[in-house]
Amino acid sequence: PKAPFMGRGSKVLSIGSCFAEEVTKGLKRRQIDVEGLFMSERWSTAFALMHMLRYLVDKTPFPEGFLQDDSFLTMANDQFAVKLATANLFVLTLGLYGWLLRRAKAA
Repeated sequence: PKAPFMGRGSKVLSIGSCFAEEVTKGLKRRQIDVEGLFMSERWSTAFALMHMLRYLVDKTPFPEGFLQDDSFLTMANDQFAVKLATANLFVLTLGLYGWLLRRAKAA
């Protein structure tokens, strides 16, 4: 790009694995307005992330038995839907899921 796609005036929402947490820390060190929601590796599947994003956007309930406890619901308060809608940049990391796919293809 001719100009940076992100700067100090950007609003970033970072969701995902420990890598998303590290991205968030790095952006904060550079004084970028960033919020993060971090999850364990059990969330690092396309299926789990789809349900998580649906819940964040419009409170679509999770399938019965999907959540082992309500700790995710405590983290994912109503503010995240607003932050998702107003973010200039959305970072979604897949954690081990992507690594496992690469390993499977190499085998």
